Amino acid sequence: MTKTARDVTTEALRTLGVLAVDEEASADDHARASSHLSAIYAELDETHGLALEWTTETVPDRLWLPVSTAVAGSVAAAYGMPEKAGYRQAGIAAIMRDELGGEPERATEAQFF
Repeated sequence: MTKTARDVTTEALRTLGVLAVDEEASADDHARASSHLSAIYAELDETHGLALEWTTETVPDRLWLPVSTAVAGSVAAAYGMPEKAGYRQAGIAAIMRDELGGEPERATEAQFF
């Protein structure tokens, strides 16, 4: 199964506490969060060079929460919650780990004698 942009934006707004668990995003809230979702998708493709096999309307279940978290962090300031902006980077890092097949390799420290 996949999740739609509305599923992602609704979960992002629930994560921020803008929506209750049983509430759906209004058209305005969805439009605002959806523009952030599109920007994150473009960043993953253009800046991070990921060849994504999904779209904003076909987010795989395994990425639904990381993508929602990234959107929540991106849109947080618009809802007066700048302290939650860190969610964006955490979500993007989780997406990249998944897309790249696990933890990125870290450089080994070189020692010169």
